[in-house]
Amino acid sequence: MVNRESGILRTVAALIDLFFFLFAGAASIWLVWLIFADTNRSPWAWILFFILLWGALAYFLLPRLHRLFTAIYVPNYFIGRSRTGEGLLGDPVNLAFNGTEDDIHRIMQAAGWTLADPLGLRSSLGIVASTLARKSYDAAPVSTLKLFDSMQDFAYQQEVDGSPSKRHHIRFWKCPDDWPLPGGSRHVQWMAAASYDRAVGLSLFTLQVTHKIGADIDKERDHVVDTLKAVDPGLHVEYLKDFSTAYHSVNGGGDAIETDGTLPIVAVENLPEQLPQPTFNAAQIARTRGSNEDQASQVELARIPRPPALYGALCLIGLQLISTLVFLWEVLVNRDELAVLFDPQAQEIMGSADFDGHDILTIVVVTVIVIAVIRVALAWAMWAGYGGARTTLMIFEGITVINSFVQWYQLKEAITVDTTLIPVAMAIVLLLLLSSSAVGDFAAQKRKWRQDRKDAKREHHVAP
Repeated sequence: MVNRESGILRTVAALIDLFFFLFAGAASIWLVWLIFADTNRSPWAWILFFILLWGALAYFLLPRLHRLFTAIYVPNYFIGRSRTGEGLLGDPVNLAFNGTEDDIHRIMQAAGWTLADPLGLRSSLGIVASTLARKSYDAAPVSTLKLFDSMQDFAYQQEVDGSPSKRHHIRFWKCPDDWPLPGGSRHVQWMAAASYDRAVGLSLFTLQVTHKIGADIDKERDHVVDTLKAVDPGLHVEYLKDFSTAYHSVNGGGDAIETDGTLPIVAVENLPEQLPQPTFNAAQIARTRGSNEDQASQVELARIPRPPALYGALCLIGLQLISTLVFLWEVLVNRDELAVLFDPQAQEIMGSADFDGHDILTIVVVTVIVIAVIRVALAWAMWAGYGGARTTLMIFEGITVINSFVQWYQLKEAITVDTTLIPVAMAIVLLLLLSSSAVGDFAAQKRKWRQDRKDAKREHHVAP
């Protein structure tokens, strides 16, 4: 019964997420139209307009449209390609490994590869700063690609000439238990995708700023194998010919790729004893799943990396609270003048001369304060990873957007920069951030972690 109820709750939660995903996408189209329709601008305002338009298209509207359509036409089973967060076909999977995660870390670090930091706010800002300043960041994060419906477990990279825009890098995914390679003749424990970042540019499909990869991914595949053999000449590598048909295509950023379809299967189970144990920083320990358990135990595994979208959502909530404080201050300073304006409405609503504009203002102020307190509490709960808080906030913002749309469409109230475009845009962007898969996945990971802790405590109490 418990499993059935939890299954129903998960289905309802998935439907709610789908609704807000579609609703936020439609709202973003309306936002683009509002920005485009507000033509009363100075030259500097036009520059800002195009920046905002590009941002809305690249980071909100186009990714959402891709996620919607690729869910329909892109296969979700293994076809030798990873997938981007938007559902587009990503880099080809061109390497396989047999061995433990710790074995992979040992040989990769011994071969001169650097474990990439987990993708988060600090690491994202770090790679932006290093790119702009042209300074080295040898542990820079890599973008998220998915395989087996999961993001990469970890990634390694090698900077080229200390440039953050050029690097060799490889992502690793743990294969499901007893999962066979296509054809059923081989079983491997890890799949990997190696490619070479040659420059920073714009994605062809989303217009986002991203790394552009080199077309010859076979050269990068062979580079990985060569670096591993350099530290372990006896390393066993089996080449699976025609793992895929040789092809030319493009990845999720629109970069040309080509491959001969060969898959090297690298066996790292029996490494030389002289290879040193791998090392990790705190963020990397929290990210690597159970490898080097002695080090992992030093870090609280509950520190699941919060996605940049969550930080962005909290910043917007902070701006909304600041605007609330400004509103309350204006009401306090001008309370007598506002009370006079509200006097007729107050007496008409209550039908009594004893009820005046000050009473209306008091109700408004109390309501605004209560909503602000609730919003702060929900923001804190969302920061802690409670999915219900995220859903409630999406409902709040959804009501705000619907109300603004009704006033714009039926009452013909103009929405411009001089009126309410900024708060409406903030509500829509916040809704887009909250309904993103990154924030949803974070809440799901936290929920699973809390459930695992409860189960562990229950087993501890039950155990004799």
